[in-house]
Amino acid sequence: MHADHRLVRFVVPPATHLREPELRVVLAEDLFLLRDGLVRMLEAYDCEIVAAVDNGPDLSRALLTLKPDVAVVDVRLPVLHG
Repeated sequence: MHADHRLVRFVVPPATHLREPELRVVLAEDLFLLRDGLVRMLEAYDCEIVAAVDNGPDLSRALLTLKPDVAVVDVRLPVLHG
């Protein structure tokens, strides 16, 4: 018999359930897959996504009503660019 020497690696995600979120974030991106990926990434690093929108008018409403700590915005959103 030979020993199995495979490397086992465990990835431990940040413990988001142990403390309050660091930042309240509004995210604005018109591409669904990119928006979804950014939401997941930011949540994994202890951010609270208070809104994830895909257009300018929804972004304006979210910023005015939710008062986030930070906004991550695609500069070429529909209705805002041009």
